[in-house]
Amino acid sequence: MNADTIRRVAIDVFARQGYHGASLRQIAKMSELTLGTLYHYYPSKQDLLAELMSDALQPLITSGHKVRAEFADDPRRQLFEAVRNFVLITLEDPQRAIIADVELRSLSGDNAIRAVALRDEYEGIMRAIVAEGADSGAFHPGDVKMATFAVLAICNQPAYWFSERGDLSRDSVAEAQAALAVRLVG
Repeated sequence: MNADTIRRVAIDVFARQGYHGASLRQIAKMSELTLGTLYHYYPSKQDLLAELMSDALQPLITSGHKVRAEFADDPRRQLFEAVRNFVLITLEDPQRAIIADVELRSLSGDNAIRAVALRDEYEGIMRAIVAEGADSGAFHPGDVKMATFAVLAICNQPAYWFSERGDLSRDSVAEAQAALAVRLVG
């Protein structure tokens, strides 16, 4: 067993029962570890949730910065690729994405501060794309902040409803959501 296995089990437990309904004892048992061994990896349930948040948000941030650099002169392409990548990343592990979306409120103290900083960094990347597109005349979003929130909602929602057994592939969902986001900002 290792920390990756513990995080995978925690995602399953948090997804089924919510953060507050889960216990480290339960996660240890399902990971086939003693509680003491689990504490070696994660001193608290808060620390475990904070790491799951980081696991969910850090790839989005990395992707967002890469897209901004790669398509620096094309805000429409930046937005399209940022949203497409966000959807693809979250659909790799939709349960983790939903936990990151819903359970941020369960963090406190330094864990909350770090998680909010990560969320704000990614939101800032999206807001910069929308704002720069508006400034250049490529977009006509009206209120940049509200348009950014709507774009982020477009990004988050497929984690809630996408099914591998459905008619749409991950790629087709990501492309459709990205096109929708670009249309949203005008």
